[in-house]
Amino acid sequence: MKRSSVIAVLCILLLVTGLVFYFYKSYYAMPPGYEECFDEIAPPRPASLALTPPPAVEIPAMVKAQAMLLPDIPSIKSMPGLREEAARQKAAGSDVLIKAVTAFRSHAFTDLFTADDSMRQEVREIMFLLAGTDQLAEDSRGRFINARELATMERFGGEHYLQLGEFPNPTPPASVHLADAFDKMLDVYFYMLAMSGPGRELYVPSGEGILSGFKVELTRKSLDQFIAESGRLTDEASKRAFWQNSLRMLRTTLSPLNPLVPELDAAIRASLGDQGISDVLTMLEGGDEDEEINVLTVNPGIFAPEKIALLADKAKTFKSPEAQTVYWTNVVRLARQGLAAGWNDVVGTKNLLALDGAIRETAPHLNLKVIQEHLQEPVTTDDKYFTDKKGRRLLVEVMITKEKPGRTVCLKRPN
Repeated sequence: MKRSSVIAVLCILLLVTGLVFYFYKSYYAMPPGYEECFDEIAPPRPASLALTPPPAVEIPAMVKAQAMLLPDIPSIKSMPGLREEAARQKAAGSDVLIKAVTAFRSHAFTDLFTADDSMRQEVREIMFLLAGTDQLAEDSRGRFINARELATMERFGGEHYLQLGEFPNPTPPASVHLADAFDKMLDVYFYMLAMSGPGRELYVPSGEGILSGFKVELTRKSLDQFIAESGRLTDEASKRAFWQNSLRMLRTTLSPLNPLVPELDAAIRASLGDQGISDVLTMLEGGDEDEEINVLTVNPGIFAPEKIALLADKAKTFKSPEAQTVYWTNVVRLARQGLAAGWNDVVGTKNLLALDGAIRETAPHLNLKVIQEHLQEPVTTDDKYFTDKKGRRLLVEVMITKEKPGRTVCLKRPN
């Protein structure tokens, strides 16, 4: 057979093979009328929908005492409480969570508001540590969602996410709303952590108590003074009251990483028997102290005009409109979280006008109403949806699966 004939036969075979492959893929992988198909969003359904709890460890009393110095952020469904999880991780050999929370709380008031969302990023990492999702590969739930964010929401909600009750990974449009839901959850955790540390200065107390503004650092000198004073007391009631008042003054500045904490705990136990720092702090949070002393954790109070002036001074350091927008959005976002019971009623018209004036003065393209509307608007922007290689914006209309050649989810654009 001539060489040219061989080449012709091979070309025909290649053409036939290509046509067969094309129709095969068209039938199985791309049904008629569908815009795009994905394999990665349809892995096998989890055998169990129960979330795996973190391994239990024995937690020493000293570790519990250190964890009690952290903010009291409660557990929600499968999402552990901050103190409990920090203590568990510390007892298991990792103090990363304790250090991350302590570092965030060490920031100054104006450090909370940046032009690059760096403070929110710190809280985001704390949430991953708290949920035990920090080691997940970010693309392990498909390329449309950050796996750490999705797994954190699953732990927060107490169950696995399943698209249409079947697929563990989200489709592009669903991932948009999931990402938006995570941002709202991040806002809440940012507020809770901020109000336990640098953000407490954002609000002024609704009442004034002698102890509300009295802070003491735990140093060698102050610890020796506490120990000496407690040694002069003879009855149990006086000792208990003494250590409660001492921790009222210490707790706003007390860090679980302070090397004197074990010695303080030992001194309290020597005075009160089997009760240490964690026990005394529990008493303080149990409602036996006057409300005005603990006002920052039960009532945010009033958005203070002097704080608005301080915020305005920092806003003037940002020159670009983009940086100004991020900064003021973060200010309003944090303030709104603390005033869920009624932004306008609690803050008051005078302070709202002062805040609006500060925004307009330092960022002429912004005002309070524009920022509030931006924070409340639904997620509908085009650039949030998945766009394929041809520039088409895809929405879900129909989803199907095919067993051959693989389990596939297909998306169809509405007519």
